[in-house]
Amino acid sequence: MNKLTESDLRFLARAVALATVPIGAVSPNPYVGAVIVKSGKIIGEGFHAKAGTAHAEVVAIANATESTEGATIYVSLEPCCHHGKTGPCTEAILKAGIARVVYATEDPNPNVAGRGKAFLQAHGIEVICADDPTARAINRIFFHNQLTQSTFVTLKAGLSLDGKIASKTGDSQWITCQAARRKAHELRAMHDAILIGKRTLLNDDPALTVRLEGDYRNPVRIVLLRNFDGIRHANYQIFETTAAKTLIIHPNTALMDDALKADLTAKGVMIHALPAIDPATLLSYLYEQGIMSVLLEGGSSIYNAFLSAGKVDELALFYGPRLIGDDAPSLWDHSGITQLSDAPILNIAHTECLGQSIYVQATFKEVE
Repeated sequence: MNKLTESDLRFLARAVALATVPIGAVSPNPYVGAVIVKSGKIIGEGFHAKAGTAHAEVVAIANATESTEGATIYVSLEPCCHHGKTGPCTEAILKAGIARVVYATEDPNPNVAGRGKAFLQAHGIEVICADDPTARAINRIFFHNQLTQSTFVTLKAGLSLDGKIASKTGDSQWITCQAARRKAHELRAMHDAILIGKRTLLNDDPALTVRLEGDYRNPVRIVLLRNFDGIRHANYQIFETTAAKTLIIHPNTALMDDALKADLTAKGVMIHALPAIDPATLLSYLYEQGIMSVLLEGGSSIYNAFLSAGKVDELALFYGPRLIGDDAPSLWDHSGITQLSDAPILNIAHTECLGQSIYVQATFKEVE
């Protein structure tokens, strides 16, 4: 078995770091970075910048400052070997005269899944897979999509230290600090869509856009409604669609005021009725629409529905330095769990101090 040297690991880490430069821009594709090394020196780098554009390997080859003949290419994901919107990266590597390929993790796409490695080896190129968990982690959404054919769900919530998501009157701005809210905007940028319920719409009037320096894509904003009770006008921030698309999803039994529908339609708000709005039905529809990931941003009814249905893949929890107490809403008020042995055990993937807030990233299970 071929062993990786310290230099291999360093260059591979650089490829993985490059992969995440275009945060949120590549869906439904994976994040991929590539580094070409010759005589111990980097001669070319690249990353996949956007779906439909050149892949990382092709960009790195094009950026090479000298001949790639006999070089090693380090890639954060197994090179593809099929024709899609772009040509196979394996053929580009072969044509470039690259002698050795080191990639961080296998591509779960059934069109690749070891075939890229087999093609390169069949043409005399040395190939090593590092089996790097960091590379899988940055592409956890893509891995989930490929392995389950379903939309990845992240539940994001701001909580007090005693686990409350708001006061009992619904006041939640702000439980966490500014540094935590910046991290929350990064999460928005990573997802194809953001979803809220009616109570969050009425209480908070959120814009749900990405407010970070730089060129970040705004996700589709989804409002999930059982009915239109209490929504008396179309002047909420989320219904302004200049910066981002907005989609209202409701059951086909819900009645909607004609004047409200006309106002929303005039603003460019998309409205879609489903036979039911349970998490499974909703997620099936979102996947059909090409929405590969959704960030749940509240409120408690949304959290309870998705947690109880077992449809949350990742938790992004921000704890602020407050105690709320009383009978204020918590993250999962209606779990129905009476025995600790029935409570799900989570994998704490990452923790981080953000000013006076604490960020916890947790998963229910890992996609192998």
